[in-house]
Amino acid sequence: MIPPSSKNFLVNNLAAGTPYDLCVLAIYDDVITSLTATRVVGCVQFTTESEYMRCHFMQSQFLGGTMIIIIGGIIVASVLVFIIILMIRYKIWI
Repeated sequence: MIPPSSKNFLVNNLAAGTPYDLCVLAIYDDVITSLTATRVVGCVQFTTESEYMRCHFMQSQFLGGTMIIIIGGIIVASVLVFIIILMIRYKIWI
């Protein structure tokens, strides 16, 4: 959210050499419907430079998410194997 008094803002974590579409919306109270409404103030398309040093791909976030999914999958598989082993033991003993 950008305050109404601000005319500048900073966009972070852009990937180098990537095209972007940026639109700014105004949020206001609609008097007729008593609901919050939005209106497009303006849109711009731009592409970051391919070798721009301040733009980088956030690989660490994707790697972290992948590791969480892998570890979660291992835990789920281990629990399922444990349940299957208990079921087999239960059926063998009866």
